Amino acid sequence: MELPAAPKPKFEPSSSPQTVMREFTVRAVITGTVLGILFGASSLYLVLKVGLTVSASIPVAVISLALFRMLSKVGFRDATILENTSPRRRARPGNPWRSASASRCRPS
Repeated sequence: MELPAAPKPKFEPSSSPQTVMREFTVRAVITGTVLGILFGASSLYLVLKVGLTVSASIPVAVISLALFRMLSKVGFRDATILENTSPRRRARPGNPWRSASASRCRPS
Protein backbone atom coordinates (compact mmCIF):
# COMPACT_ATOMS: atom_id res chain seq x y z
CA MET A 1 0.00 0.00 0.00
CA GLU A 2 1.44 3.39 -1.03
CA LEU A 3 1.46 6.34 1.28
CA PRO A 4 -0.17 9.51 -0.01
CA ALA A 5 2.28 12.16 -1.18
CA ALA A 6 2.84 15.01 1.22
CA PRO A 7 1.52 18.34 -0.01
CA LYS A 8 4.23 20.56 -1.46
CA PRO A 9 4.79 23.81 0.42
CA LYS A 10 4.00 26.98 -1.48
CA PHE A 11 7.09 28.84 -2.72
CA GLU A 12 7.67 32.06 -0.81
CA PRO A 13 10.43 34.31 -2.25
CA SER A 14 12.75 35.98 0.25
CA SER A 15 12.26 39.38 -1.37
CA SER A 16 9.46 40.90 -3.36
CA PRO A 17 9.79 41.22 -7.16
CA GLN A 18 9.76 45.01 -6.80
CA THR A 19 12.88 45.02 -4.62
CA VAL A 20 15.87 46.62 -6.33
CA MET A 21 19.25 45.36 -5.12
CA ARG A 22 22.62 46.74 -6.13
CA GLU A 23 24.97 44.29 -7.83
CA PHE A 24 27.31 46.09 -10.23
CA THR A 25 28.91 48.69 -7.95
CA VAL A 26 32.31 50.33 -7.97
CA ARG A 27 33.41 48.69 -4.74
CA ALA A 28 32.32 45.24 -5.93
CA VAL A 29 34.25 45.64 -9.19
CA ILE A 30 37.38 46.96 -7.46
CA THR A 31 37.25 44.25 -4.79
CA GLY A 32 36.78 41.51 -7.38
CA THR A 33 39.59 42.86 -9.56
CA VAL A 34 42.08 43.21 -6.71
CA LEU A 35 41.27 39.80 -5.24
CA GLY A 36 41.35 38.26 -8.72
CA ILE A 37 44.84 39.63 -9.33
CA LEU A 38 46.06 38.48 -5.90
CA PHE A 39 44.60 34.99 -6.14
CA GLY A 40 45.58 34.63 -9.79
CA ALA A 41 49.19 35.48 -8.98
CA SER A 42 49.24 33.21 -5.94
CA SER A 43 47.67 30.38 -7.94
CA LEU A 44 50.25 30.81 -10.69
CA TYR A 45 53.10 30.82 -8.16
CA LEU A 46 51.72 27.78 -6.39
CA VAL A 47 51.32 25.74 -9.56
CA LEU A 48 54.85 26.60 -10.73
CA LYS A 49 56.39 25.88 -7.33
CA VAL A 50 54.54 22.75 -6.23
CA GLY A 51 52.42 21.71 -9.17
CA LEU A 52 49.13 22.18 -7.31
CA THR A 53 46.60 24.94 -7.35
CA VAL A 54 43.54 25.90 -5.38
CA SER A 55 40.22 27.33 -6.45
CA ALA A 56 39.91 31.02 -5.67
CA SER A 57 36.12 31.13 -5.62
CA ILE A 58 35.46 30.33 -1.96
CA PRO A 59 38.36 32.31 -0.42
CA VAL A 60 37.43 35.37 -2.51
CA ALA A 61 33.79 35.07 -1.42
CA VAL A 62 34.76 34.84 2.25
CA ILE A 63 37.29 37.70 2.08
CA SER A 64 34.92 40.01 0.19
CA LEU A 65 32.09 39.22 2.61
CA ALA A 66 34.35 40.02 5.59
CA LEU A 67 35.62 43.18 3.90
CA PHE A 68 32.12 44.44 3.12
CA ARG A 69 31.00 43.57 6.65
CA MET A 70 33.92 45.54 8.15
CA LEU A 71 33.11 48.50 5.90
CA SER A 72 29.51 48.47 7.10
CA LYS A 73 30.69 48.50 10.74
CA VAL A 74 32.84 51.57 10.02
CA GLY A 75 29.92 53.51 8.59
CA PHE A 76 29.57 52.56 4.93
CA ARG A 77 26.29 51.14 3.69
CA ASP A 78 25.68 47.42 4.05
CA ALA A 79 26.23 45.28 0.93
CA THR A 80 23.42 43.31 -0.67
CA ILE A 81 23.66 39.58 -1.31
CA LEU A 82 24.19 40.26 -5.01
CA GLU A 83 26.95 42.73 -4.25
CA ASN A 84 28.62 40.15 -2.01
CA THR A 85 28.71 37.51 -4.75
CA SER A 86 29.85 39.90 -7.46
CA PRO A 87 33.58 39.91 -6.48
CA ARG A 88 33.61 36.11 -6.47
CA ARG A 89 32.30 36.01 -10.01
CA ARG A 90 34.81 38.63 -11.12
CA ALA A 91 37.82 36.95 -9.50
CA ARG A 92 37.05 33.38 -10.55
CA PRO A 93 37.14 33.21 -14.39
CA GLY A 94 40.87 33.62 -15.02
CA ASN A 95 42.24 31.18 -12.47
CA PRO A 96 41.67 27.85 -14.26
CA TRP A 97 43.36 29.10 -17.43
CA ARG A 98 46.30 30.55 -15.53
CA SER A 99 46.90 27.34 -13.67
CA ALA A 100 46.34 25.11 -16.70
CA SER A 101 48.78 27.05 -18.87
CA ALA A 102 51.34 27.27 -16.07
CA SER A 103 51.19 23.54 -15.35
CA ARG A 104 52.16 22.86 -18.96
CA CYS A 105 55.19 25.12 -18.62
CA ARG A 106 56.48 23.52 -15.42
CA PRO A 107 59.68 21.54 -16.01
CA SER A 108 59.55 17.94 -14.86
